[in-house]
Amino acid sequence: MNHCAPTVRVSAFWKSSKGCYYLKWRPFGSRSVKTQKTEIITRSKRSKRAADKLADELQSKLNSKLNSGNEGWTWDRFCDRYLTDHLSDTSSDNRYKWSAVCKRVDAVAGRDIQGEFVLSDVSPLFLASVETALRRGIDGFKPIAVGSIPSYMATLRSGLSWAASLELMRYMPPNRRRGRQEQNLPAMRLIPISEESLRKMQDVCPGLVGSRSAASVQEYLEALWLSGCRMREPLGMHATRRDWHYPIGLDTPTPMMSWTSAQKNRRAQVARITNDFASQLRERADRTEAIYQPRCETGEVKDRTALSKLISAIGAKAEVIAEPGSPPKTATAKHFRSSMVTRWSLRGMPIQLCQEILRHSSETTTRKFYVGDLQGKIDFDESPYKQS
Repeated sequence: MNHCAPTVRVSAFWKSSKGCYYLKWRPFGSRSVKTQKTEIITRSKRSKRAADKLADELQSKLNSKLNSGNEGWTWDRFCDRYLTDHLSDTSSDNRYKWSAVCKRVDAVAGRDIQGEFVLSDVSPLFLASVETALRRGIDGFKPIAVGSIPSYMATLRSGLSWAASLELMRYMPPNRRRGRQEQNLPAMRLIPISEESLRKMQDVCPGLVGSRSAASVQEYLEALWLSGCRMREPLGMHATRRDWHYPIGLDTPTPMMSWTSAQKNRRAQVARITNDFASQLRERADRTEAIYQPRCETGEVKDRTALSKLISAIGAKAEVIAEPGSPPKTATAKHFRSSMVTRWSLRGMPIQLCQEILRHSSETTTRKFYVGDLQGKIDFDESPYKQS
C-alpha cells in the first residue's frame, strides 16, 4: 500500500475583490471545498510562483499529517476506539451489526493482507472483497441474506467515514455503480411462508423454548405472519394504552392500528391492517391487556437480537426454506414481513393498499423491494380472502 499517495490537491487562485491570492483544495472523497487566504498581494509572475510554492507546502503538510496517523493506527486499535467513543452511545443492534461485519473484515485481511493489518490497507478493492465475503461466506462464516448486504456494507463505511473525519485514514470514494443496473425484487424471489410452513415452525417451538413458554412464541409468529409487522412491533401492543400500539375499529370494514414510532418521532402513526389480523386482535383484546409478549425458559424475550436469533433457530429446525440458492436460506424474522406482502400481492392486492399496510412513505419503495409491478390488478376485495 502506498502511504504517500496524495489525498488532496491544493491550488492557488487570484481573488481580485480581495487583492490577494487564496489557496483552495478539496479533501479526497469529500464534497466540500476549503479555502485559505494568503498574504501575497501582487500580480507579478514571482508572486504567482510564491503562491504555487505555498500550495505545495500545504499539500505536503496535509499529506504528512494524514499518513502519520495512518501508520500508527492498526485495525484493532481503531475498532477499540470506535466502539468506545462512538458505538457505546448507539443501540445494541448497531454494535451487533458492526461486530458481525468486522469478523468478515478480519477474515478477508487474514487472507489478503501480509503483515499487520492497518487502516491504510482498507481500499475500494478491499471493500469489494469484504462484500464478496458477505455474499458467499468465508472461513466458516455463512453467507448473509442478499437483502441485508447493503446494510452491512453501509455500517462498515460509516465506521470508516468516522475514522476519516478524525484524519486516521483517507476518505473512501462513494459507492457508485456505473451503467444501467437491473432492479431485482427481493420479495418476489422469496418462497412465501405458507400456512403449512408456519405450522411447522410453531410445532418445533416447544423443543426450543420449553413447553410452558411455547404458546406465547407460537402466537407471536402468527402475528408476524398475519400482519407484516416489523419484528419488534407486536411486542408493544396493548388494547387500551395510548402510548403503546393499539387497535382501532376492529369491527369496521377497514380496521386500523396505531403504530407508535418510539425510536423516530414519538408520535403514533395510524395505518390499515388486514382483516385476518384484526380478527385475531379482537379475540386477544377481550381476554388480555399486553399482547404478543413471547417468553422462553429465561423469561420475556425483550431484546431484539435475542428475538431474531430465536426465530432464525425455529426456521432452521423446522427446515422452512425462504430463499432459494446454494445453499438455500431458512426462514428468519425479516422474511415474515416481505412474505406476507408477497402472498397478498400475488393474489391481486393493489400497490396502494400494500403501501398502506407496510407504512412506506413512497410507493416506489413498496413496488421496488416488495411487490414488483402490479399494474392492472386494481379490482381487489379483501373481505372474502383468508391468508394462505
